[in-house]
Amino acid sequence: MVIRSDIKRNVLVVTKGHPFDRGAFFAMLDALPGQGEQYTWTHVEHPAATALFREEFDAAWEQGGLWITIWHPFVSGRLGRAAAIVRLIEHMQAKGGVWFAPLAEVAAHVHGLIESGAWTPRVETVPFWENPVPQLVRPVL
Repeated sequence: MVIRSDIKRNVLVVTKGHPFDRGAFFAMLDALPGQGEQYTWTHVEHPAATALFREEFDAAWEQGGLWITIWHPFVSGRLGRAAAIVRLIEHMQAKGGVWFAPLAEVAAHVHGLIESGAWTPRVETVPFWENPVPQLVRPVL
């Protein structure tokens, strides 16, 4: 598997709705290879996420950047939260100059940039390690 990226990624982790071991979950995120160098993460609880989504989009829009989001069904599958997403999309459309596209269309666009020589992605080989990661290997009983 190859991940191609020229930018550091910031992952927005939105929680609320079901219990989980927060300490273990966030420790896992901190322990992943590349944390801090290749990606960072920000945690918010819903509904605060809607305001953060808008701020993140506005900042990307002002800088001519790219903003991508994926909404878990817990967010998009609830009427009140879906309504908030609709308001966010209306805000995005009102800004103008925004491209809403399915992943296949984005992939075709990127492929075209690569073929034309207009853009060359950085290539990272995954996994980043050649042997099992000790803290992720279960002992054999």
